Amino acid sequence: MDVKDIQNTPLGVYGFWFKAMLNQPVVGKLIEEKDRPILMHLLDVTCTLHTEGFGYDLTFLFEKNDYFGNDTLKKTFVMTKQNVIEKCEGTEITWKEGKDPTKKKIKKKTKKKGTVTKIVDQESFFNFFKTITMPDEKALEKVPENDGEEEEKDVGELMDADFDVGNEFKDQLIPLALEYYLEVI
Repeated sequence: MDVKDIQNTPLGVYGFWFKAMLNQPVVGKLIEEKDRPILMHLLDVTCTLHTEGFGYDLTFLFEKNDYFGNDTLKKTFVMTKQNVIEKCEGTEITWKEGKDPTKKKIKKKTKKKGTVTKIVDQESFFNFFKTITMPDEKALEKVPENDGEEEEKDVGELMDADFDVGNEFKDQLIPLALEYYLEVI
């Protein structure tokens, strides 16, 4: 065999992380059909614990693809106390035209304008990379009395859900990736 034949082949097993993620019960439920071809470009997932506090970073490395311009997507969980999330910071994804699986175009008929095309959010694994922060006290003061508490609760629930997914990556998927890939677990 000539070295030139294998010199430009990609490293690793094609679709390894996609299949491992699909087989992991919590993460697999987040993957929609439109996410699958995008996740086939995922090369590696790593976790880096913060030296200060209890937070961590999840880093997703992608090969060049037709869906977005980023090669790395990151989700950071900021925590100064154990299991108390202060912020979930995600990478803003630079989607290529018409390739964003988190948005959907719908046509809606109106009396005044006829048919209008509207862009709405939809379920996607890539919603995981959205930044979520608790509203500050000043922002909550501007919200009507009962709504501020409800808004804080909703944001808290979103942060908890993101944190649960992050912990699945950190504690289960990354250390046991081969087992999930092989469906041993």
